[in-house]
Amino acid sequence: LDKKLLGSLHILFILKCDLAVQDLNLYLDIHEKDNELIKMLNFYKKELSNAKETYLNKYGPLLPCQITPSFTWNDNPFPWEA
Repeated sequence: LDKKLLGSLHILFILKCDLAVQDLNLYLDIHEKDNELIKMLNFYKKELSNAKETYLNKYGPLLPCQITPSFTWNDNPFPWEA
């Protein structure tokens, strides 16, 4: 697979994990004692964190707050430009 497609797939995975975390948080607002879903929430939080970190290291920042002072993120093309 080319770099552009891999970057897009990575963003899609981040979005899926983020949706799962948000949805599980909403569900757990009402069902706070559902231990199985608490475990699932923790799993997706970890997956989301790992996916964001991997993306940051491989493609650059997703958010403005992740920009480094040296602005090295602009040295390489973004996934949609590759």
